[in-house]
Amino acid sequence: DLTRGPRIITEQTRAEMKKILSEVTSGEFAKEWVNEYKSGLKKFKELYGKDHDCQLETVGRELRKMMKWIDSKEV
Repeated sequence: DLTRGPRIITEQTRAEMKKILSEVTSGEFAKEWVNEYKSGLKKFKELYGKDHDCQLETVGRELRKMMKWIDSKEV
């Protein structure tokens, strides 16, 4: 954060974050989500599937299975 953060959080990143915050506070994001829900969550399911099947998530699931202190329902 102290030494690498400025390389990631640029003025362009800050501007985009402000734009997203505006979409949330204006209700635009909520309207998009309601429309997505009403249309059967097609885009959500596509994006979720890609995320669920990525290597990071696959390895994470396998590691969590080895952690006996984690409830198996959470894995």
